[in-house]
Amino acid sequence: LSLYTGTQKKNKIMKEKLLQKYNMKGVAFISTGLIGGGAYMTWGQIDDLAHSPNVVLEAHSVHHYALNKVNQQILQNEVVESKQVLEKHTGYTVNWMAYPYGSFNENVVFAVKKAGYIGAITILPGVWQYKSRFYHIPRYRAGRRLGDDLIKLLQ
Repeated sequence: LSLYTGTQKKNKIMKEKLLQKYNMKGVAFISTGLIGGGAYMTWGQIDDLAHSPNVVLEAHSVHHYALNKVNQQILQNEVVESKQVLEKHTGYTVNWMAYPYGSFNENVVFAVKKAGYIGAITILPGVWQYKSRFYHIPRYRAGRRLGDDLIKLLQ
């Protein structure tokens, strides 16, 4: 399983091909407010990705703000709207959030729970082992490694 964040076109194409090549599953965390701008994917590309057998789309907020630094109203909008918009486009329930920049605190965790997510991904290193930590799930970061460099890292 590969977890990745972002809506940049170049990353989408490369990662989807790698997932297909190695018959892996991936979870793409999407910031819905960035879609269609500059180097980011369009909604058409997002919709195609959402129906790929190798990829599931999950939430990464609307504007990719550091959620522990915004006021309560913005926080609520970021986590609720991202989920609703992705569910509308994908046709399935969005259950997971990846905290932008890995920034979260207990207020952010509460907002994510209240919005109906079943868990959230951090950038904290480590191994997830406890159901009580569903909103603090660590992940191994590949960073900017792509292609063969990424495969070497995974081996």
